[in-house]
Amino acid sequence: MKMKILFPVLLAILFVNHASAQNQTKRYCELFVHYTNTNANQSPFPVEIKLSYGIDNQPATQDTITIRKIKKVENYKTISDGLDYMNSLGWQVESLVNVGNVIRIFLSTKL
Repeated sequence: MKMKILFPVLLAILFVNHASAQNQTKRYCELFVHYTNTNANQSPFPVEIKLSYGIDNQPATQDTITIRKIKKVENYKTISDGLDYMNSLGWQVESLVNVGNVIRIFLSTKL
């Protein structure tokens, strides 16, 4: 008797979790990392980080608190600190391109 009640309840929980997961949309952003000093004796290299959301540069979300948190990445002066911070917010590196003294890092998250 307990199994007859338990099975529909578990099935309903699985369905609700699956349905809510489908509502998440993958969003992308790009970090432009400019080396501000290319002195090989200085480690880590100081950098300037700029954030871009694409052509229209519209944030991935309209939540002002989340936008302020994401924009804080521009305050970091090393690549590893910036990436650690973005990872703590749930962003993951998709790819990167190194062009001269600029590194373009593409990140994604599900919102």
